[in-house]
Amino acid sequence: IYLEQNAVYQASFQGLLPTGTQYSLSVVNNEINNDTNDFNSEFTSETRLQVTQPLLRGFGPEYNLAVVRLQESRLDQERYRLHGLVTQVLEQTLGTCAELIFAQENLKVKADAIALAKKLYEDNKRRVEQGRMSEIDVMQAETRISEAEEEALQAEIFHLSRVTQLRALIYEDANAWHDVPLTIRGQLELREDLPERSSLLEAAKENNPQYLAAIEQIEERDISYQRSRKDMLPAVNVIGSIGYQGLDFDDSYHSMRDYENRNGPNWSLGVAVEYPLWNQAAKASRTAALLGKRQARYNLSQIQNNLVGGLDQSLG
Repeated sequence: IYLEQNAVYQASFQGLLPTGTQYSLSVVNNEINNDTNDFNSEFTSETRLQVTQPLLRGFGPEYNLAVVRLQESRLDQERYRLHGLVTQVLEQTLGTCAELIFAQENLKVKADAIALAKKLYEDNKRRVEQGRMSEIDVMQAETRISEAEEEALQAEIFHLSRVTQLRALIYEDANAWHDVPLTIRGQLELREDLPERSSLLEAAKENNPQYLAAIEQIEERDISYQRSRKDMLPAVNVIGSIGYQGLDFDDSYHSMRDYENRNGPNWSLGVAVEYPLWNQAAKASRTAALLGKRQARYNLSQIQNNLVGGLDQSLG
């Protein structure tokens, strides 16, 4: 029966440069004791610097910074989506305010219509009593009162729906403001001096959050496609290392001091080549990235057409 006890202490510092260069500086201390030397400890130490430089797959800043650029693009897209959500709420709020102004004025008009219908009914009754009008005119006037009251009821329903909708848009807790009256004071002003259609369309492209997010999405898909193309290449890496080893029977410190007793460092230099025979995963990623890129361009075209249609409708 062979008994051995090993204790390993290791510290390392490693990183990746934009060129794809991987470097690692490590210090390893071992304490070994076993029953062949009556469990007297043996200390070994090694300090090594290793550098790996890709020549094909994984080479260059464009490849190695792709993940960072992807995350930056996605962050910009989320900002545009948040901007779009805020803009949508503002648009709905302004539209609801305009409809509420109409609803308020419409209530006044319907109330006046009921008053006019009742006055017409009373006038027609007097004319019938004086023999200057027939009974059918009174019946028609009475029917007009019912129609005016029905229109007023519809106006009240429309007004209530716009008040409810506006409460939901401007209050965090609409239920807490349920019993508080909501009235829009003032009128909306219409601008007549609008810029030309081409200028408005350019302004829409420069400021519309959906359009800007679609452009960022195309850039994101293009980054993914370019990276997936480079993943199709074989991996050819130059690997070099240099370091010192030491041995002592007292402690780890003296084993590292033993570096001075060596004639020179241990070093190695070589080339590692790796290429999957079928590489199905990389091919599938490239195809998916290409399709995603085409889909993003189609999405941009749709948004641009929606901008044109919405602009023409608003101008009309």
